[in-house]
Amino acid sequence: MRGGGPVAVGQISDGQALIDKGLTANETVIVDGQYKLQPGTHVRVLTGRAAEEADLQSAVQKAIP
Repeated sequence: MRGGGPVAVGQISDGQALIDKGLTANETVIVDGQYKLQPGTHVRVLTGRAAEEADLQSAVQKAIP
């Protein structure tokens, strides 16, 4: 993972952003908790089932007022 540079968002639809520039193929992107990041912060990469479960948990947390 690299330190983030600017990205250009082409459009947003149904909560998904189309990135026009600033990323390359297969680059890892942080999609939740970015505001907590500081230099040296450890992150955990989730893939497959773990990523699906994290998405579901996030959706449930947003649905509960």
